[in-house]
Amino acid sequence: KMEEPQRKDSTTLHTCHPCLRTVPYRIYAVIHTCGIGALMYHHAHSLVTENTTLITSLLLLSDIVLAFMWATTTSLRLYPVHRFEYPEKFVAEPEGGQFPKLDVFICT
Repeated sequence: KMEEPQRKDSTTLHTCHPCLRTVPYRIYAVIHTCGIGALMYHHAHSLVTENTTLITSLLLLSDIVLAFMWATTTSLRLYPVHRFEYPEKFVAEPEGGQFPKLDVFICT
C-alpha cells in the first residue's frame, strides 16, 4: 500500500499521484499494438492472395471491431493514478454559506 503523500495546500480535498505501473502498461500497449498491426497486415495480405474473400473479409471486420474495443478501453490504463482524499477538511456548514468546489464523479 502506498503511503499518504504530503499535503500541499490546506484547502485541497484530495491529491492525485501517478501509479508505478504506468511504464509496464505502456510497454504492454506498444507490444499489443504491434501484434494488432501484424494481424491486420496478415488479413490484408490474405484478402488479396486467397480465393476465400468472404471468410477473410469477415475475419478482418471482426478483428477491426475487437481492436477498436481494445483501443478505447486501453486509454484508461495508460495513465493510472492513485487518489488520496481528505474528508476531515470538508466542513459540514461552511462560513458564509458557500460550499467549497468539489470534483464529483457519478457512476450510474
